[in-house]
Amino acid sequence: MHSPFGLSVLIGTILFLLVAAAVSYVTNPLRIAQDEIKCTVGGCSGELCYDANDKSAPTASICIWSSHYACYRTAKCQKQTNGKCGWNATNELNRCIANGGTP
Repeated sequence: MHSPFGLSVLIGTILFLLVAAAVSYVTNPLRIAQDEIKCTVGGCSGELCYDANDKSAPTASICIWSSHYACYRTAKCQKQTNGKCGWNATNELNRCIANGGTP
């Protein structure tokens, strides 16, 4: 049979570990950074899809028109499965790009 003191220490240790794990989860910079992704469209022709919170992301282009840029007018710029911003590769977008900008 365990002593009441030993049981108190065990319960205290378990509670400490649970609180430490919760604090670690809440303050984890990687988790916070992933939650703060803000996918934004940019570039002269609206051809760029980037994270507005990423200071190293290209936000401007050289303003040269390409006919396939028209395809991005109806495309969605969203967080992708890899955690980064990108264009949703729908059949419509892929077909438009393959057709040189003609939907």
